[in-house]
Amino acid sequence: IAAGVGDNGLGIAGVCPECTLHCVRLLGPRGSLTPLSADIAAFEYARSVGARVVSNSWGFVEAISAPAMLRDVVEELFDDDILVVFAAGNDNRTLYDDELTGLRGVIAVGALNLFDEVAPFSNFGPSLDLTAPTGTLSTDLTGPAGAAPGDYTTSFGGTSSSCPVVAGVAGLLFSAAPRATAREVHDALIATTRPAPFAEPDARGHDPLHGYGIVSPAAALRAITGMPTPLDAGVPASDAGAGE
Repeated sequence: IAAGVGDNGLGIAGVCPECTLHCVRLLGPRGSLTPLSADIAAFEYARSVGARVVSNSWGFVEAISAPAMLRDVVEELFDDDILVVFAAGNDNRTLYDDELTGLRGVIAVGALNLFDEVAPFSNFGPSLDLTAPTGTLSTDLTGPAGAAPGDYTTSFGGTSSSCPVVAGVAGLLFSAAPRATAREVHDALIATTRPAPFAEPDARGHDPLHGYGIVSPAAALRAITGMPTPLDAGVPASDAGAGE
């Protein structure tokens, strides 16, 4: 979803089809515990390979404060111009500012359906930054080890699939503006969201269910590159000022 190669007749094209992807196996066998050291090592690996965006479709089911060592490594990545994106989670609960999703520099992503409605399972709250559509088609483990017989699955979803949508957009922004800082990409993603039709934003423009709005790739690209907003496609350029 984030970086599937485009124009090759296979599967889908990712949001950033020419981005390079590094995969990290963080979780162990189903039911096994993942030590905090593995979480930290995964982020350190992302730094070591020169990643600009780290997409995280994992998190804690219960509302717990981010462990100090994990908070430190995530915020250090942001200071090193690496943007960290987290799935909001699928537990239909409130996210608090002291959780992973509320760490400095983290983009927390909630899930929408095709009608721009918040998915009923999507977590919400003050640390939710924005929302994105869920995808259902994605690559799968090759062969019988995966969720489907082939190399693709249609059973992927949740905020875990909304997260790589936003991570892919972040990859596009860094590709278009390689000298941009993580802060600039972070702010461009949030500042250019399109309004969610069912949101009731507060004075800051934030809605607990939708965050600051729905990710808008074209608007974010224009913002990060300084490109002007195009004229309405339905209005001829020669008539753009008519009536003024």
